[in-house]
Amino acid sequence: MPPRAYSERFGAPPTGAPTTPVLTANFDIERIDAAMAVKRASFGVYCIPGPDVDIVAIRQQLGPVQNYWLAASCDPGVWWAIQAWRASEWIHVAFFERGDIYSGRDGVRCCVHRSHRGENQIDKYRREGAGDNSAKFLDFARRLIATGSIERTTTSDLDGIALTDVQVNILTTKRIFRYISGLHGEPETAKPGTVGSLILA
Repeated sequence: MPPRAYSERFGAPPTGAPTTPVLTANFDIERIDAAMAVKRASFGVYCIPGPDVDIVAIRQQLGPVQNYWLAASCDPGVWWAIQAWRASEWIHVAFFERGDIYSGRDGVRCCVHRSHRGENQIDKYRREGAGDNSAKFLDFARRLIATGSIERTTTSDLDGIALTDVQVNILTTKRIFRYISGLHGEPETAKPGTVGSLILA
């Protein structure tokens, strides 16, 4: 979600108004509150190699809850967001009850992670110059979700904390949004339901 749209709709979190894209997902608010109460978290980006396309996997853990956002490695919107997070050194993640982004402040929780400047191993998978492979990316990502392979193989990033929930989202960038629109006609306003949202406007 664009940072300005988030601030206008929900106000600024205690850490201040976001200046970079806000990662969003649907999740039960009570479970997110319980996870945030643990006061331990992690955030990282890595690659899942595929047969025809590599996937950039954004992984966040709040206490025993782990969330993934999957994106195509050749999608320029993904790398634009990563660079923006690095430059600002902050990443905002918002969770919405039942995916309802219009539910008001009581239906949303926002947490903030510190980002590090500079390149790391994920940058070697940057494929912005490649053609639009949205179809191959969506096919691979949906297979990962349908088979539950990520949930079965992932491990906790926090020592001493076992995972109780793992949710895998598909990151809806502008490119993916346009591709889906072309297949099914103009969709409704993007809501973070079964997919994550990162409309970079």
